[in-house]
Amino acid sequence: MVSLGTKLLVSDNSGAIRAKCIKILGSSFCNSSNIGDILVVAIQSAKVKKKVTKGQVHKSVLIRQKKKTFRKNGVSIGFMNNSVVLIKPNLDPVGSRIKGSVLQEIRHKGCSKIMLLASNII
Repeated sequence: MVSLGTKLLVSDNSGAIRAKCIKILGSSFCNSSNIGDILVVAIQSAKVKKKVTKGQVHKSVLIRQKKKTFRKNGVSIGFMNNSVVLIKPNLDPVGSRIKGSVLQEIRHKGCSKIMLLASNII
């Protein structure tokens, strides 16, 4: 579970490398989030001369988390890191490519544009 203050990797080509969770917007619980929830993050490190710079605040969608996600068919899926994709106010991603895998639970949360850009859907 991702909570306030968690360090996250950014998995798109917007220029951000690491981000820190400031606020959880789309969560059913008050202090933690699951796959597909919308987070407000502060950029901790970024590449030079890209769309995003260090210190900016953006909304993002959680696409991978270390804690195992259980599906109704009995499968549990967990990853090695917590990762997000930066989004615009209309839920479109800031970057044009998404690195790594994305869980299909994001589709039910209304972020279908991220599913189209992902290279690997689990």
